[in-house]
Amino acid sequence: MELVGKADELRPDDDSEELVALVRARVERLHAADAAAGYAAHLREALDYRSWHAVEVTILGPEQGQTRKISRRAKISQGETRFVSYVTLFAAADGYLSGLPDAAGALRLVLLDDAFAKVDERAIGELMGLLVRLDIDFVMTGHALWGTVPEVPALDIYEIRRMGDSCVVPTHIHWDGRNKHFLATVSR
Repeated sequence: MELVGKADELRPDDDSEELVALVRARVERLHAADAAAGYAAHLREALDYRSWHAVEVTILGPEQGQTRKISRRAKISQGETRFVSYVTLFAAADGYLSGLPDAAGALRLVLLDDAFAKVDERAIGELMGLLVRLDIDFVMTGHALWGTVPEVPALDIYEIRRMGDSCVVPTHIHWDGRNKHFLATVSR
């Protein structure tokens, strides 16, 4: 894990050679157990981090020093579970995007369909603020999801409304961190 955790540019040659040797040994063990599966299958399995690494999310609080693991027995609401899941998702996205070879030029974007369903307004503000602090751009869909919270300094919103049974009317609204500004409605 320590070797994988270092970016290629920062990993010394000796460590890279050790990492290659470890992966090679893993592929060879898999091949010895099932030669018929083929090299690509063994390599895919050897590189699948889920077989040799686990991610555990620990919830801190609400009481001082209290910790809880996410599980079916954890006494947390659906909204809290979703909040923790979003925080974990955003941390993973940030970790991945920050580790790209050209991280400074990479598109830092997440797409969220039906974003923040069953999450309360205060928590939505916290989550959107987290995206801002992580410098991750976002595209979201959601029912009555405006994103006009103090934690978001600027946002362009496109509300899509259906008129009757046929046409839709997109409305462009800009949030400047304090106020919504109606910019345009496109119609035919």
